[in-house]
Amino acid sequence: MLREGRYHYDCLGRRIAKDVTLHDRDEPETERTAFVWQGLRMLMEHKRELHSLYVYEPDSYAPLARTDTDPLQPERRAQRYYFHTDQLGTPLDMTDESGQFVWRGFYKAWGRVEAKTPTQLEQQSPVPLTPAV
Repeated sequence: MLREGRYHYDCLGRRIAKDVTLHDRDEPETERTAFVWQGLRMLMEHKRELHSLYVYEPDSYAPLARTDTDPLQPERRAQRYYFHTDQLGTPLDMTDESGQFVWRGFYKAWGRVEAKTPTQLEQQSPVPLTPAV
């Protein structure tokens, strides 16, 4: 399976879209993820089947929570996830509403991800909430 990724940024260095094309079929299929920003904080991620809304500590870049909804099935209940951060606001873990771990990241120096635990939840980036400036 061949995948091709294309990323789009605005003039502030914030990622505003990601296109992933799968070339394993007769007709290539592209999935787009759009990113909505509030200043330098990522507010939302939009995919065709998933919308994610991020909530932050007041006057901070430290994430508190993420709410996922399915725009194709609006009658389904939203899923809420909670970030557990270090003193700098870097996400270390994510739990669901029942307190079960759904994502965990381990970092090297300078913030590079050393390892992620396999979980049921896709987290686009270990620190999805800061621009690439």
